[in-house]
Amino acid sequence: MKKDEGNIMSIFPAIFTIVAVAMMLVFYIGWMGNVAKSDEVRQVGREYILAMETEGRMSSSMESAMRSELSSKGLKNIDLSGTTISDVGYGNEIFLNVKGDLEVDTYSTNVFFRLVRGSDTIPIEIRLTSTAKH
Repeated sequence: MKKDEGNIMSIFPAIFTIVAVAMMLVFYIGWMGNVAKSDEVRQVGREYILAMETEGRMSSSMESAMRSELSSKGLKNIDLSGTTISDVGYGNEIFLNVKGDLEVDTYSTNVFFRLVRGSDTIPIEIRLTSTAKH
């Protein structure tokens, strides 16, 4: 039997597919991490609207604690304008409005399929309404 000459081009499609799938997996994991960050910020908003229900407003100590917690989650330029800060009385509506820029991870590739990790900010807005129960 005669031995065939080896050729790198015969395995090139398989190598290319493996690299492409690995890159897609990295992009997906990065995207899911950003979705999780966004959910964490929204969860903080939910916790504070529930606290505002029993207080009837957002107190200054509650505001500073919320700002600190949101900053630790990666939210920058936090704006709480439109949030209920004065006591509204039992049964009235209270509002929590949070705007800011969330730091997220970005992934890209260059010409040679080298993954480049970066950082960016995306605007995020949380609008929650409830009824005062104090």
